[in-house]
Amino acid sequence: ASELRVKESDRIAALAEELRRMGARIEERPDGFLIHGPTPLRGAVVHSHGDHRLAMALAVAGLIARGETVVEDAACTDDSFPGFVESLRQLGAEIEVEAEDPSRPTSHGGRDGAAIPQGEDPGTARQEPSGGPEF
Repeated sequence: ASELRVKESDRIAALAEELRRMGARIEERPDGFLIHGPTPLRGAVVHSHGDHRLAMALAVAGLIARGETVVEDAACTDDSFPGFVESLRQLGAEIEVEAEDPSRPTSHGGRDGAAIPQGEDPGTARQEPSGGPEF
């Protein structure tokens, strides 16, 4: 799996970095990573690194995180799965899409992104258990 380090991004390093922001205990390896757990994930601002697969993985992680998760630069999901947001909605996820330009999803001050409101923590958006990311 070491080839994952030379795709659109170093997917191993990027995913480990972003999941750590969400509270995961994750250790990089040359050809993958080791996740210590179970460890509940918490909402966080994470970045896709311009990689469509990372954006989708982080959005799915945000579905189970407690608190709001914002996936920055999430518009890249259209590279491989233009219907990603709608598919998550059909599965019951609550996803908000904010955009200055309706054809380009953005969130929080013009950063391309997806926010996943979750959980019952004060200061976060409240939603039903089948919540999801905000793009």
